[in-house]
Amino acid sequence: LPGADAAAHRTRELELASLADLTVACSLPLVDQLRSRGVDAVYLPHAADPLPARADAPLPDALRGAPRPLLGYVGSLNFRLDVDLLRAATRCGTLVVIGGAFGPKPTDAVADLLASERVVLSGHQPPEVLPQWLAHLDVGLIPYTGSPFNRKSFPIKLLQYLAAGLPVVSTPNGATDEHGSLVHVASDPAGYEAAIGRALAEDQPALRAQRRSAATARTWTDVAQALVELSSADRR
Repeated sequence: LPGADAAAHRTRELELASLADLTVACSLPLVDQLRSRGVDAVYLPHAADPLPARADAPLPDALRGAPRPLLGYVGSLNFRLDVDLLRAATRCGTLVVIGGAFGPKPTDAVADLLASERVVLSGHQPPEVLPQWLAHLDVGLIPYTGSPFNRKSFPIKLLQYLAAGLPVVSTPNGATDEHGSLVHVASDPAGYEAAIGRALAEDQPALRAQRRSAATARTWTDVAQALVELSSADRR
């Protein structure tokens, strides 16, 4: 991470893991990293709960008149974003950015791009309003840089997009490792733009239903129950 002392954090991570009775990790690359450092981590990925049906959601005012297709990114505006991939998205349609600044700020190039007329900035939206925005997007995006931090993450937004029935275009990460058959994965601008084109061609009701079913097959209640069971088994 920008400005972080990697060696110091790794030392603290291993000290904490040595004191823990159970260590879980949300992505397979992260599990592999921890195990390579001697930590017997258990894989417990993120989940998604069902979202309201698309037909029930009114169009947000900020999207009225925005040229389609609407290509949405939900999340923090920070150092994780790749300006070249965002620029590729603006060549394909209107980039809808739902979220606010959090953590180390994005590059100046990203900030400049987000001020473009091809971008709709919604600002932070409360959880109860988010499904209304997702319901009117055409594609969900995860345009992250190729840093090790991003590669080992499991973006919850990927499951939220799928739970809304959206086709997804993402850079490689732990969530694409698990749900790659439902996601268009690309890491360079040309590939990202081509993937968006393919995703836009996949708006059939049957595919939307398949994505929703796959994303919500594991709910947050299931994750909580799995954590309880793992903890109980470890104590025994």
